[in-house]
Amino acid sequence: MNISMPNCRTEPFGSALKALGVIKLIGEQKDPTIKSYWENGELNIETTLTKDQIVSFFMEEYSPSPILAPWLSQSGFWPSFKSNDMEDIKNSKLKRFESLSDNINKIESIIKQIASYKGFELVKLQGKKKLEKEEKKKLEKFRNENKEMLITICRNQLDDRYVYWSDSAVILDSEGEVRYPPINGTGGNDARLEFTHTFIEMVAEMLLKIGNKDKLISSELLDNSLFGAFTDNLKNDVSAGKFMPGFIGGVNQDEGIESDKSITNPWDIILFMEGITMWTSSLDRKSEVTDSLPISPFTVKLSKPYSSADPSKSKSVELWFPIWENPASLDEIKTIFKEGRSDIRKRTASNGLEFVESVNSLGVDRGIKEFVRYSLSEKNGQATFLIPLGKYKVKLNKYYDLILDLRPLLSTIDFFMGKNKDKLPPSFKIARDEIEKSIFDFTVLADKYNAKKVIISIGKFERLLSLHLPLMSESDMPPLSGISPKWLDVIDDNTIEIRIALAISSIMDNNRNGLKNIGSIRSNLESIEEKSGKCSWSKENNETVWTGNNIYEKIINTLYRRLLNAEKYNLYNLPIYSTFKLSISEIYEFIHGNFDANLLEELIFGLLTINKNSNEFSNYVSNLTEKNVPYVPVPFDFSLLKMVFLPEDLEIGNKEKVHIIPEFGIIQLLKSGRVEDACRLAKNRLLSSNLKPINTIFPNLESNYGLKLAAAMLLPVRQKDLINIVLIKDKGDGI
Repeated sequence: MNISMPNCRTEPFGSALKALGVIKLIGEQKDPTIKSYWENGELNIETTLTKDQIVSFFMEEYSPSPILAPWLSQSGFWPSFKSNDMEDIKNSKLKRFESLSDNINKIESIIKQIASYKGFELVKLQGKKKLEKEEKKKLEKFRNENKEMLITICRNQLDDRYVYWSDSAVILDSEGEVRYPPINGTGGNDARLEFTHTFIEMVAEMLLKIGNKDKLISSELLDNSLFGAFTDNLKNDVSAGKFMPGFIGGVNQDEGIESDKSITNPWDIILFMEGITMWTSSLDRKSEVTDSLPISPFTVKLSKPYSSADPSKSKSVELWFPIWENPASLDEIKTIFKEGRSDIRKRTASNGLEFVESVNSLGVDRGIKEFVRYSLSEKNGQATFLIPLGKYKVKLNKYYDLILDLRPLLSTIDFFMGKNKDKLPPSFKIARDEIEKSIFDFTVLADKYNAKKVIISIGKFERLLSLHLPLMSESDMPPLSGISPKWLDVIDDNTIEIRIALAISSIMDNNRNGLKNIGSIRSNLESIEEKSGKCSWSKENNETVWTGNNIYEKIINTLYRRLLNAEKYNLYNLPIYSTFKLSISEIYEFIHGNFDANLLEELIFGLLTINKNSNEFSNYVSNLTEKNVPYVPVPFDFSLLKMVFLPEDLEIGNKEKVHIIPEFGIIQLLKSGRVEDACRLAKNRLLSSNLKPINTIFPNLESNYGLKLAAAMLLPVRQKDLINIVLIKDKGDGI
């Protein structure tokens, strides 16, 4: 029979845990053939039971798990806080309470044995109705000092049902120190709310201390908890804590509501506490701890994207609840949670971003459709809240390896920031968070827009590093580099900004003679030096000239510095060579400002980090197709001027090479707006090189048109385009 449980939903987290509790209890205690799946956010089960039989099972047969926390002061095991409900359950003769009663008795016996061994007069305190202040202090000291011993003995001597719960609340690391899996706060409590005491109280109220009328109310509440049936018997004197945040109570818990009381269904608490044991029941019986965070299913450190919580807080984590759409048996679901430690290149994913990167293979293999992402973070210094952050649909990401390739670079950044956290301004954290968010967005939706955001965010961080050179030098933080050229395929959306940014960021010195190789254009944008294809920060670098009131001025200053160095070091070719060439139509768009200047600059710095000394980069450039743009007027002036600023010899007919000596004065003429004079000078230089340029008029189209033409002299362009526009073709030239 297929049964829908509309009140067992994927949100809030307590409701999702409640669903796990239902699956576990029915599967282990009533119908082992049960299968479950999620549909439209609701739990559905395939079972031999009817709805009425399910309600009857919980009301008459359900045996509560021994969810007990003797290490806590308000657990009911210590004289300072006695639980009448625990005593009632312990003394009950009902078969359903045998496991719970037996474990209570054993724990009390273990505590007495430890007290006797330590010489502590526990029995004397147990006989008192009220403890004095000093007696409470002594009792608390004894409890704290022997917590590890109590946890260890209970774990070794009590049954598996207790151990499953215990492992969800406390574990001991290799040093014997207590660690707390995040889902259960500090061992089963949240601030002043002690979950196990509340669980015992609700079990007693719903199943033990009931007459005929109370039994009807309990059954009605169960029907509401599972199937959403109407009830007006919800309790307002008990809290579900972080697991059901919408029902906690307090000011502004919901729009238009202000209350100092919570509204809760006791069965919700019973069932989601049972679900917690399902959440952790398949953990290896080891004290595994990573970075002080115990390993727990689908639990990682909090990533910054889309969360206002502080990831640096030790209690700030993410919980990812899996949603499976195909019917799965109880054993299959246990396997899902057993394998809920997503690995990333043979190590456990440590944060939300790494979890997303690695989870797709697990999800696809196990039939998981999506995950609901929750942040678990501390508020007001005490209580924690579980807040849904959205859903992530599982899918194969063809760029998985590309994302993983960023890990070494991100690790370098994080090591640097951790080492220098007291010296760095807030802008570094903001920039690092932007990288995290952009990668997260790209992992969720791997399109070109999000891919560009990744490269841009890395470029912004690199630019920030360059502005703090003294700190970079003293901390041994290198410039960011080595990003795979495969990213170029992913970000290339055929827009003008991508093309120009790639052209500029790829500019280098291809001279093999001369007094010095002045390296790539990166040294003009940042204070770096390059040796053997690697770059490092340099306080002695005086070549950084990326300044100006706009993008054109910054490009001109960069061009002019490289031209001066060509003259200073007697370079044969101008050091403005790039394997990637722009088309004439793309040059036209640049000159006429048909692009986003801010985006272009951001992309330039981002693309500086791409590894261009590789076959992958060469292959990418060789396979590029020309940007398809509408017809534009031919820029004769640019074409003529660029002939005088070529980074290599001009190849004309029959592979004849012509070396054109540059005329640096042209740049100054263009900057002052004397376009026609600059063109005349360029024409004369071509004539002196035995070339025949066409005759035409070169008007100055606007006040800053010359400035834009000057900046365009830096841009690499295909020689054949220039030749076809500028030179007169004589018969037999072969051009």
